Amino acid sequence: MSFIRIRFHAHPTFQAFLMLSSILAGTASSQTPAAAGSARAEWDVWFEKNVTVTDRKSYVHIFWNAANAVASLASGDRRSFALRAARQLAASRWPAGAAADLVKVDIVLVKERDRYGLPRWDTMKRVAHLEFSRARLLAALPKDTPALSPGELAIFTKIELF
Repeated sequence: MSFIRIRFHAHPTFQAFLMLSSILAGTASSQTPAAAGSARAEWDVWFEKNVTVTDRKSYVHIFWNAANAVASLASGDRRSFALRAARQLAASRWPAGAAADLVKVDIVLVKERDRYGLPRWDTMKRVAHLEFSRARLLAALPKDTPALSPGELAIFTKIELF
């Protein structure tokens, strides 16, 4: 039995699942964005323990459990919020040795967890999927721009809201 357990835990797919689920298992922070002070601190509070970044060589995949920011998602323009979140994720959570310029961002809400604190994948709600060039995005947009103009939206090659 222990031999099977060791082989199962050593499987790369299972290791990736453990890494992703450990990040998603973080509980929602009680600190509100207003209490955080600045706009950068607001994003840092929301991203803390809720972001997984994977360098796939041809692109960088960023996965964010937006449970901490659910109030902001519900209160305002979801599209604008998702675009600003993607910009902040690309600027602040970039892996050190990543050579790819293409970024794919998935924003989800984990609705339910099992008794061990791991996300129940069948209850996860997708919020947005975005694809863009990191270099073009960071060159064209200052970090704290509150809204994006129609010309700036052309930087994103794919915008899907669910």
